[in-house]
Amino acid sequence: MKALHHIYLTLVMVATIATSAMAQTNTAEEAVNVLQAGNVEGAVTIIDKCVKDPAQNTTWEVWYYKGFIYKEFAKKQTGDVAHKTRVEAFTALKKAIQLDPKKENFDQDSLIIKALANKFSNEAGALLNEATYDKAIEYFSYYKQCMAVIDPNNAIVKQKELQFKAALGSVFVSIFEKDNKREDAFKQAIEQYTQILKVDSTNANANKQIGVNYYNKGTSIVNAPELIEDITLLDDAQEKANMQFRKALPYLLRAYKYGKDKGVVEGLRNIYKGLNETELDAKYTLELETYK
Repeated sequence: MKALHHIYLTLVMVATIATSAMAQTNTAEEAVNVLQAGNVEGAVTIIDKCVKDPAQNTTWEVWYYKGFIYKEFAKKQTGDVAHKTRVEAFTALKKAIQLDPKKENFDQDSLIIKALANKFSNEAGALLNEATYDKAIEYFSYYKQCMAVIDPNNAIVKQKELQFKAALGSVFVSIFEKDNKREDAFKQAIEQYTQILKVDSTNANANKQIGVNYYNKGTSIVNAPELIEDITLLDDAQEKANMQFRKALPYLLRAYKYGKDKGVVEGLRNIYKGLNETELDAKYTLELETYK
């Protein structure tokens, strides 16, 4: 019996030692050490266990380290996978700030969030084209979210947002030029540039692009294929087109006032030609010659 009792105590001691050893693993510090050793995936595995551990996940430290590790992990990834990892890093850092009311680590949190913000912004710019503009919008929204956390009154953010809207608007203008059935693109182009004008009514490019968009809509009406088959529709189509040309005029005239270029002058010439305003047509036709 004594022998069996001795074996039982030995097993209990072994189990206790094993439990104690396990208790010292899967810590944020261990995850960082593994990361520093070059094993990013291993660090991710460990930190994921940490944030699920009730004994650790109520401290800002573990969420800060998750944000740091995930930022590094994203560097080994590409495309949507990397983007999702950066989003998770940002989410972790927001949690770290929430659990740090005295802002003991806010400066370090902010450094990483700023790095993530720059990455979101750069990738949004790279995705601003007709095929992936929806992703660009999503990525840029994360840039704004990041900056709202660390520097909500940053003037650079507001300026960058205006630049993003201008670039996005040009994408929608281009889409509509290629496919005049894309009413969604027409409306989105107007929306993006209108938002710019609410901030800066003298913005020449925004005024120009809205004018161009309305002009394109007018020309698409008078060039509709069905008019070839039924000429009786022409008068109605011309009236509808003229309505769009008249909508375009005030914008192109403001663009002419605040920053005219060849495109603006050509747009005005074409609109006045479409409206049969012969004197104004001649005026801008003559001015257009100076750009050749």
